[in-house]
Amino acid sequence: PVELMHGHVIDLIEKDVDYIFLPFIVNTKESEGNKTFNCNCPWIQTYPFMVKAGLRGKVDESKLLMPTLHFRFFERALVGEMTGYFNEKFGLSKAVIKNAVYKADEIQVSFEKRLIDYGKDALNSIPENCRPVILLGRPYNSTDQHLNLGLVEKLINQNVMPIPLDMLDLSPYNIFENYRNMYWPNGQMI
Repeated sequence: PVELMHGHVIDLIEKDVDYIFLPFIVNTKESEGNKTFNCNCPWIQTYPFMVKAGLRGKVDESKLLMPTLHFRFFERALVGEMTGYFNEKFGLSKAVIKNAVYKADEIQVSFEKRLIDYGKDALNSIPENCRPVILLGRPYNSTDQHLNLGLVEKLINQNVMPIPLDMLDLSPYNIFENYRNMYWPNGQMI
């Protein structure tokens, strides 16, 4: 995924985009019953810094938008981090930015719910000649056709219906009963 991230950024640079959003995402949103800090894996956290170092001298670094974001502390930190960063960088009103953050969160929550609903529908409508298989893995690896080497298409051609892990409702399961310190969000699902 690190090489892929570099490739995506280089592709955007070659397309001469105005800015590239590469946030330092420390952690993810808090979920019920999760007492950990939900820290992302070190690779995910360090993407913006690795990309910036790898492209030093080859890109206008002012195009790289790299705010530090703490989703776990949505009200206490994230809203302030976003409003402060984009107010300073672009002179946007803090109220406008705050509204945009809440709207984006609303859309993300809705998207995640639709994913789970879609997964339920998919599981309930698998053709008789297909076997269901859950794709375990980080979504940025397991569902990217280049990183998974066309795994999804290969499975479908073998009458196997792949269902990505993030399409399952895992809310009834409490990983913390057995792994109380699983701080990594994707590890909590796997």
